Amino acid sequence: MNKFLKIDAAIVIVILTAISYGMTYSFLRGQIAYYRLPGMFVDLNINTMTQILFFSISGGVLLYVLFYLIFYGLPFVLGKFIKFIVSLLKFIPSKSIQKLVGKMSGENLNDIEKTKVSISIDKLLHIYLIILLMAIAAFGRLGNASVAGKDEYMVIHQDKDLFVVVTSYKDSIIIAPLNLKKESITPKFKAIEMKELKDAEMIYFENGLKVEDVRNSKDLIE
Repeated sequence: MNKFLKIDAAIVIVILTAISYGMTYSFLRGQIAYYRLPGMFVDLNINTMTQILFFSISGGVLLYVLFYLIFYGLPFVLGKFIKFIVSLLKFIPSKSIQKLVGKMSGENLNDIEKTKVSISIDKLLHIYLIILLMAIAAFGRLGNASVAGKDEYMVIHQDKDLFVVVTSYKDSIIIAPLNLKKESITPKFKAIEMKELKDAEMIYFENGLKVEDVRNSKDLIE
């Protein structure tokens, strides 16, 4: 356990960076999946990673502190707590309780305070791996939920048609047709460059925007 706690800081940074990549991809993949966009439109860059990297580093530090408290601090605190309870029991005029107090006092409590929970590095890494996989899956759902509850969209006027900006990819933005009556987005996308972005405004949709189902292949045969 001591060896695990003394892992080189550079290795920790590399691991956390890799984890942040995974979490960022999962979060962005969850967002574009809501709009029925394929995974090829996930745009990983330093801007999208910064916030996720902060959460992953914060989470890593919290896990480190949590494990340290469990393996080192918890037995000490438990010993102090039991000593406090024993000190209170001494005031109870009962022979059976006083016998119990006698057994619990002295070296037994000191041994509890000095106890250190031991666990192999392999088991600890398995725990970290399980937590990591759960976190990555949770970030995917979080990304999906973040756009499902979105109520403000940039609407673009092109000729007589309306389009909604759903995401950005590299130097382009991805837009989709907007159906105002249904307050829905049709999953039929096209990319336009930022410099082509004209006649656009932010619009508030009280109930958000729903995404229509993807067309069936049979619909193409018409």
